[in-house]
Amino acid sequence: MQRRNFTELLLASAAMRGPAPSPRGLARQGRIFPLTAMEKKAGVVPSDYAQPPGAPERYGSVGDGVADDTSALSTAIACNDSLTFSPGSIYAVTTVRFPVGRHFFVYFNGAALRGISKTRTDCIVRLETEGSTFLAYDIDMAFNRNYACGTWWYNAEASSQYNAVFGMTHRYGSRGLVYGELPGRASTKFAQSENVIFGFRTRGVQNPFHGNHQNGVLFFSQAMFVSHDEEWPDNAGFDWRAARAFENHAGLVHLEGGEIQLAATTEGYAADLSQCRLHGVIIETSEPLRITGDSVRIAGGRTLMTRDDRPQFLIEPSLTGTLGLDAVSFYRPPGVGSYSNEPLVDARRASPDFEVRIDGGESVEWRWSQVGAGVKLVAGGRTRYRNHLLKMTSADPSAYVLSTGGESLLEARRVDRMGYTTDGWYLDNPGGTGELAATRNVGPPGFPPSQLTLTCRGATAAWTADPGAIRATAISVRAGELYWVEARARLCSGRNARMLARFFTIDLKPLPDLVLADSCSIDASWKAVEAPYCVPRDAAYMALGVRLDAGLLQWTDFRLKSCS
Repeated sequence: MQRRNFTELLLASAAMRGPAPSPRGLARQGRIFPLTAMEKKAGVVPSDYAQPPGAPERYGSVGDGVADDTSALSTAIACNDSLTFSPGSIYAVTTVRFPVGRHFFVYFNGAALRGISKTRTDCIVRLETEGSTFLAYDIDMAFNRNYACGTWWYNAEASSQYNAVFGMTHRYGSRGLVYGELPGRASTKFAQSENVIFGFRTRGVQNPFHGNHQNGVLFFSQAMFVSHDEEWPDNAGFDWRAARAFENHAGLVHLEGGEIQLAATTEGYAADLSQCRLHGVIIETSEPLRITGDSVRIAGGRTLMTRDDRPQFLIEPSLTGTLGLDAVSFYRPPGVGSYSNEPLVDARRASPDFEVRIDGGESVEWRWSQVGAGVKLVAGGRTRYRNHLLKMTSADPSAYVLSTGGESLLEARRVDRMGYTTDGWYLDNPGGTGELAATRNVGPPGFPPSQLTLTCRGATAAWTADPGAIRATAISVRAGELYWVEARARLCSGRNARMLARFFTIDLKPLPDLVLADSCSIDASWKAVEAPYCVPRDAAYMALGVRLDAGLLQWTDFRLKSCS
């Protein structure tokens, strides 16, 4: 028997029953609906017995979007667990509440709730429920700035769990859904978890979603978080600086598919992310995604940064923790990578221990150059790459596969990469003014006190191959091969520190040195110096090294890997 998912079964069941009659349709059939047990218990006297229980019109609702239906809606909620609205109706309310302790089934049925409060009000709808289901949920904020949000999903006194919303729409307001406490407040200890929204939509909403509940998990499926000023009047005050397509500040939010989009501004941030799991999400922005907390994981999907003067991710100052980017495709417009110096991830103000993990995926038009501009995919913090495909620009047609750590090709050459000894290193000292030594000074964090030290009063270099015995000590290469070199380096004093690759033809004629990194990325503090590069035409042998015009240079953990 063929398996069918929940959505298919729901649609099939609805098809067998036929179209659900609306409350007004039932009334036109001349039916009379007597008092229910819940109405009797609540002491409610319907104003229109021709309307079925659960219809707001039974309790006096007008549904024209103007008349105040707050009392009618509140009464309907108080004495019905199942509510069905009339299609096309707009129920104008100041605020209504779905309380805890009830398992509601609410079918909006093409209707909407509109906020008409004339004073400051927390929300149009307050959700405190457990085990409830909402279908085609639709909130119209009508550009009413008196509301803190359209929907406030929060219960400060008890747990709100196991609710499902099939289709949730907010339109024309500053803030759509707040999950947890209102912005700026701390949430309670009660679990607000195991809740799910299938299909989240907004139109003309400045801040579609704000997550702020520490003890809980909210699941979204195929949600569209779009911040845009559609149909906003000129004087309505849409604030691009405060706008965010998505915000999560406390608690875990899991997104499956869908989109995050804020691509029509030149200020602010596209999103504030903390404790999020994004799987297969499409992201399109003109401003960075700001990482404000630990444990953000993005897997699959695609990001597009539409501008050339912004990073895709900006890490908050002094932030610790990790950002995981797994199998994500990162794009910018064609040609941007030939000139833009912006990194994919800007972690320069984060804690030095903040770690970015890029596993698989690809980056297109995000530049890498540690010469002159000192640009690489991640600026600041620590970075781990695993099989990431780097495609920079038409100026460099190569596609590099980046992986940090692991075995170095220099191990086979018996090159001491850590600086315990000077084995495998050769001093190129034409003026006799330089010295190469293995020293025992403090190394980078997490490394032993050992490094190679080059001291010189004139231009001096240290190589991984003997200039007098190239065939015996250099690495045999072929033009077009791609390599990745990495090290930890520190310029203690002096000037013009560089990391170089030197090439020779098959007849041992020297080719111009290739500068892999210069003083823009080698300075007075220990830095991770990394560079992908392509073996030039006519090259047959390769050596790697460092060069210094004068002063003292230290380095350790010098690795070479193929990234073809």
